[in-house]
Amino acid sequence: MRLRIALAAALAAAFLWPAAPAVPADGPFTVEKVVLFPKTGTRGLKIKAGPVVLEELVVRNMPDAGDLEKGKTDPGEKWRPRLSVNWSNTGDTKMKVFFTVKLEDKDGQVYFTCETDDTISGGATGDHSSLCMMKSMRMSDFPKVTHVRFILKVQPD
Repeated sequence: MRLRIALAAALAAAFLWPAAPAVPADGPFTVEKVVLFPKTGTRGLKIKAGPVVLEELVVRNMPDAGDLEKGKTDPGEKWRPRLSVNWSNTGDTKMKVFFTVKLEDKDGQVYFTCETDDTISGGATGDHSSLCMMKSMRMSDFPKVTHVRFILKVQPD
């Protein structure tokens, strides 16, 4: 009998217990994270800044062998990285995100920097944002890039 009462009380508590609240969106939240540069063009991230989660980095327009060879012989040859992120907002509030993205070598030497901002609606999942659309760097520096540094500031919009 006691076992049934305890079990009934445990089940009642489980169903009546309030759901976990969404991540508060009072911010601002600032996060700096360095990840390996995705030589294949895609890298999972899971970088959290308050309710915002950067899920994935995608690098489009990756240079091919011919581009890299031209970069060795022509110091003026440029590469225009087309970076985008896949992100989510686990909160209920629309958030403004200020991005700083740096492409660096293993010692922190910076070869490319851009700053941009965007907003993400509350509860959004799988949103995409393009970063650094018109910026370029020297093609000869591309082989030196080993890391990506994200600096994020997130706050309610």
